[in-house]
Amino acid sequence: MRFRSTLIAAMLALGLGAFLYFYEIRGGKRRKEAEEFAKKLFHFEEADVQKITLVRNDTTRIVLEKGKDGLWHIAEPIETDADQDAVGRLMDTMKDASCERVVADSASDLGKFGLEHPKVKVALTLKDTTTDTLCVGDFSPTGSYVFAMWAGKPQVFLSKRYVRTRLDQGPFDLRERRVLPFPKEEAKKIVLKYDGKKFVLTGSGDEWEIEEPGKFRADASTVRSFLSRLRTERARKFVLEHPSEEDLRKYGIDEPSLEVTVWLGEEKAQKTLRVGKLEDWRYYAKDMSREPIFMVDSSFVAYLRKDLMNLRDKHVVRFDRDKVDRIELAYGDSVVVCEKDTSSGDWYLKEPKEGKMKSWRANRLLSDIKFLRAREFLGKHEDLRPYGLDSPRIVARLLHGKELLAELKVGKYKGDKVYVLGQEVCLADSSIVGDLSPSLDELLEEGK
Repeated sequence: MRFRSTLIAAMLALGLGAFLYFYEIRGGKRRKEAEEFAKKLFHFEEADVQKITLVRNDTTRIVLEKGKDGLWHIAEPIETDADQDAVGRLMDTMKDASCERVVADSASDLGKFGLEHPKVKVALTLKDTTTDTLCVGDFSPTGSYVFAMWAGKPQVFLSKRYVRTRLDQGPFDLRERRVLPFPKEEAKKIVLKYDGKKFVLTGSGDEWEIEEPGKFRADASTVRSFLSRLRTERARKFVLEHPSEEDLRKYGIDEPSLEVTVWLGEEKAQKTLRVGKLEDWRYYAKDMSREPIFMVDSSFVAYLRKDLMNLRDKHVVRFDRDKVDRIELAYGDSVVVCEKDTSSGDWYLKEPKEGKMKSWRANRLLSDIKFLRAREFLGKHEDLRPYGLDSPRIVARLLHGKELLAELKVGKYKGDKVYVLGQEVCLADSSIVGDLSPSLDELLEEGK
């Protein structure tokens, strides 16, 4: 009997627990989600939105339309490409906007809420319908909310402050302002011209070569940064939407002070930016595939003026450090030979005495050589005597077995720099002399 009572009590407890879980916990969560959904001012899927209409201060009407290509364009008050990210943020704001609290069921004086002439009005055109128009007025006395209402309906309610600040966008905010929009990963060739100079680079990703004014390896990091800045820089002001030939001459676009062209994809489509005259720390400029003349900051133009030293890869020597298993150093009267145990990864000194090396010191030797950068290129020379490279103060050789991977020679000082020879004669920081002249105590583990 007692067992039966206990079983019944347990079943009742389980049933009550299940009820509490499904009704109070899961059900409560669903009810809360339903309440939040009901508070939302707009319900739509972004893919269904075909048009967005904004009116600012009852004067400026802005119409955004989605094209057949799926991209957004401004149809009014000008016809131009839209900033896709800016349009996305507009829709995000509308999806997030909620009615926080009803202020008046029927307001007779809309002026005190800033709704007689709303600061912003917005409506969406979907595939099969058009939403009501949301009117946004003044901020609340606390500044945390904004007064709003639906056009044609008397109720006034509060929404979050950001609804107005994010919806209050003008044509300049919503238009495509990038000076030369293009997909960076498709860049295959760059031609940069200014002040009678011309630089031609070809490649993609992390592999770029300079073709003009000579054949050199390009600095991949510099090229990536150049392309990134070029495609993301924003116009500071739009001067003319539909310039004439006379306008192009007036602003220096016909004979630019700087021109950069990027070839894209296998078809080598071209995107060209021309920079014209300077006025008040800004330059007139034009994307030659679009009509408007705009202005860009002088700092951007200064950034584009890369010279050969900026564009060249400045590694004195190049090698795969993972392949190096032998280091040979000759400096002064010393000859140092280090070998790597490839099974353990440990380094051992072989000459002038044997012993286990400090692994970090061997790795630092490799890093000092790998990351040595030229400060000035001096070219290839048969006569190395002027640079002290015929009898160098240091010779470093990196090998994989008997295969020579790289050789670096260090010659005379020139001020705080020193002549070095890798692929050609260069000037580099003189600190490399100390880096490649270690004592045995620096190399060997203590007690070894």
